[in-house]
Amino acid sequence: QFQGPCNVAFNARGEVHVTDNARHCVAVFDLSGAYLRTIGEEGDGDGQFACPNGIAFDQTGHMLVADYATDRVQVLRGDGTFVRSFGCEGKGPGQLDGPFDIAVAGDGTIFVVDQGNFRVQAFDSEGNFLRMFGGWGACQGHFIMPCGVAVGADGEILVSDWQRNDVQVFTPEGIYVQSVGEYGCTSNGILVDGPHGVACDGSGRVFVGCHRSGRVVMLE
Repeated sequence: QFQGPCNVAFNARGEVHVTDNARHCVAVFDLSGAYLRTIGEEGDGDGQFACPNGIAFDQTGHMLVADYATDRVQVLRGDGTFVRSFGCEGKGPGQLDGPFDIAVAGDGTIFVVDQGNFRVQAFDSEGNFLRMFGGWGACQGHFIMPCGVAVGADGEILVSDWQRNDVQVFTPEGIYVQSVGEYGCTSNGILVDGPHGVACDGSGRVFVGCHRSGRVVMLE
């Protein structure tokens, strides 16, 4: 039973992992929806969570969880065993203020939505800081309330912004490319309003969960 389900990710076995920021854990299910196990509990220790939100798996099968209230990313094995964490409260490079979502690129680079600092930070597979992009603002390449992050079919980085009502596209190096969608109706008549979660498929289609309109929008 969920109290605050936030994000979902699948491991290599097809198990469904759901972060619950009210129960401070990750719930695991099989593809039929049958409950398997719970990973973590409330706390700020290794393997404990405080409002976990974003979740992803890397190429080694490790689970990465953006732990919002402790300003860190935790890395765990599939059985929940703690491996390491990176990030801490702050505004400097590698520091976080409310990590909200996380995505892993094909080369192992980890992208974290650093919501309170209005930016996205990139880390290597070991959690070492690489670069950051964004910053507060309404102009292109900046954020007001970044929420979701995903890696596109061509390796581009897509970031949804709940307040800007768009999804911005960046190169892996953090260079702004374009915005996808805007408040109002898209070319196919679908309302983009309060974009939150974002995901991509192998065909280049972008799926956006629009919080205020209660819809999932597909953009191409």
